[in-house]
Amino acid sequence: MLKAIRTRRKKSRQSGQNAVEYMLVLCIVIISLLAVAGPGGPFFRSLNYTLFTSGNVIEQMAHNIYYNVYSETGTLTVEP
Repeated sequence: MLKAIRTRRKKSRQSGQNAVEYMLVLCIVIISLLAVAGPGGPFFRSLNYTLFTSGNVIEQMAHNIYYNVYSETGTLTVEP
C-alpha cells in the first residue's frame, strides 16, 4: 500500500514538471515566432520590400503607357 502511494506522488511530481517544461517550450516558440514575423523581424521587412518593389514596377509600367495622339483615336502605345 505504501509503495502505491509513493509511486503516485512521484508521477504527480513528474507530471507537474512536464507541464512546466511544455509551457516553457511553448513560450520559447511563441517568442521566436514574434521575433521573426513581428514588425521589426526579417519576414516583415522582406514582405514590405516585395510589396514596395512590386508597386514601383506597376507604377513604371503605367508611366510607360501613354496615349498616342498621332495614331488612330483610342489606341495606346507602350514604350519599352
